[in-house]
Amino acid sequence: MRMRFGNPAKLVIAIVCAALTIALLEVGATLRLGTSFVRGRHVEEGWIAVARFDPSLGWSNRPHASERLAWSSMDYQVEVNATGFRDIERAEQKPDGVRRVVLLGDSVAWGWGVDADERFGDMLDERLGEDVEVLNLACPGYGTDQQYWTLLDRGLAYEPDVVVVVFVLNDVFEARYDKRYKMSKPRFTLQADGGWQVENRPVEASTSSSWFRSVRRTAVAQSALLAWATGRGDPTKLGPPTPKTYRPRTPESLAPVRAAADSIRDPKGVTYFLLEQIAELCADEGIELITTLVPHKHDQYLYEPDFPRPGDLVEGGYRTHATQCLEEVGSTVGFPVIPLDTAFLREVDKGMRLHVGDGHLNLEGHRVVADVLEPVLLAVLDEEQR
Repeated sequence: MRMRFGNPAKLVIAIVCAALTIALLEVGATLRLGTSFVRGRHVEEGWIAVARFDPSLGWSNRPHASERLAWSSMDYQVEVNATGFRDIERAEQKPDGVRRVVLLGDSVAWGWGVDADERFGDMLDERLGEDVEVLNLACPGYGTDQQYWTLLDRGLAYEPDVVVVVFVLNDVFEARYDKRYKMSKPRFTLQADGGWQVENRPVEASTSSSWFRSVRRTAVAQSALLAWATGRGDPTKLGPPTPKTYRPRTPESLAPVRAAADSIRDPKGVTYFLLEQIAELCADEGIELITTLVPHKHDQYLYEPDFPRPGDLVEGGYRTHATQCLEEVGSTVGFPVIPLDTAFLREVDKGMRLHVGDGHLNLEGHRVVADVLEPVLLAVLDEEQR
């Protein structure tokens, strides 16, 4: 039986007319959206546009990703290197005469909301000299457990001289669960005998079509017509953030924050265990370990000048409760904690806003961190060289 396709000439004409119609609609949508549409920019997608499933960690940065991300007042470029880190290309083997600093962390160290050269890791890489490399192995959403595995499985291969754990209080919650941000992850669980066991590793791939979502995101970012049709090119979704009214925290609202901070110093808690594991790993490898704690969605008065300040602040050597708890662990386990609280408070007192609008550091916030860490790292590296 022979199948008939009709007149080939008519079919070609129909295809050409459809293509021309789509092209005209694309031009019209481009003119309609104007400067609010930037081809290749992902609006309201966030980090997921440069993410991938990772059976070992749950998720990670997608190698070779190069995307522009826009969300509220944020509009920044993300480049991921061949090994899956938001960093320049690095040789795994450390060059002769070079010392290396490895940064571990989540979206704060990764640089959510800012371009690469506006992050404190890149500032330190430039400031510390040509014989020092600062490698950024951070990934959004990572808890202390995923940071530990990143160091163990990937970071040690770079032969670091110093490891800096950039701790954020929500790392406590991320290490407790096997699902965060609608993504599965492995975790450590405490056993009846007091030992710790890894669960959900490797992570099973999601049954939903991540491929389809990825294609849709790319299509919307590249097409003004699709951006207009889906609302992703709506200019009201970008621009200056909506003014917020900041109210003093109540004892009830502060209770979960204090409980999370207290859990850091609990010897039976997973965060304490993980910090201990990182410290032991670094000691075994002859690596100096440094930690610091960045305020993020807690102690907001340290990065937002309009946020009401507590009445018990002291200027010299100020420490938040969270920093004090981390320092307690450091003094017991054996690693220094570099406090940032006084430095943040000093800039906020000048009226300086240190976040991009959602608690992640902006350029000035990253600069504060770099200013504090620079002399510490110089001293540690100098001591290492002797």
